[in-house]
Amino acid sequence: MPGCENIDKNILLDCVNELVGGTNDRLILIPFEVAQNLAITYDPTNPIVITAIAPGSPTPGYVYEGKNQSVDPLATGVKLTYSFAYDHEVRFKVFANTPDVKEQLQRLGYKKVVAIVQTNYTGENGNAAFQVFGLKTGLELTELTYNPNDADTLGAIDVLIKNKESSRPATLPHTIFNTDFATTKAIVDALVTV
Repeated sequence: MPGCENIDKNILLDCVNELVGGTNDRLILIPFEVAQNLAITYDPTNPIVITAIAPGSPTPGYVYEGKNQSVDPLATGVKLTYSFAYDHEVRFKVFANTPDVKEQLQRLGYKKVVAIVQTNYTGENGNAAFQVFGLKTGLELTELTYNPNDADTLGAIDVLIKNKESSRPATLPHTIFNTDFATTKAIVDALVTV
């Protein structure tokens, strides 16, 4: 369990796999109640790493596609009275406002979701590319702004999903990784409804 053990490894500067900022413009949302029933395999030596996910039928994930790094995830550590926890959130923009889009966003307001984000930093062989926000607690719609007069976004809908303060995750976002980037991306892609 994170937080129960002492630190036991060095964290050294990696000049081969240097950090790269930013995110991919594809956000995958999975209904939280569906995510809780997925067969997820965790790395036995590091439980923050997911090595396999059996998608089931029908496939559980839905793509919300952005542009110009409009998917903006954030994890923040929070010192509590008796423990340490994290806030997970993802802010993203929806570049459409059709009736179908509005219906989906309204549905998002009533159910929790889990978010999978692909970062531009892939790490060593892809071991850092896919991050899962809200896996254990879910993320809820907390803000939604639609301003058709916004000159920067041309009326894109700004959305924020995050965990409740009363149910903060105990870990940083989980990472999906198995063998290499291609294998890991195949695991993630298998979760998406076509």
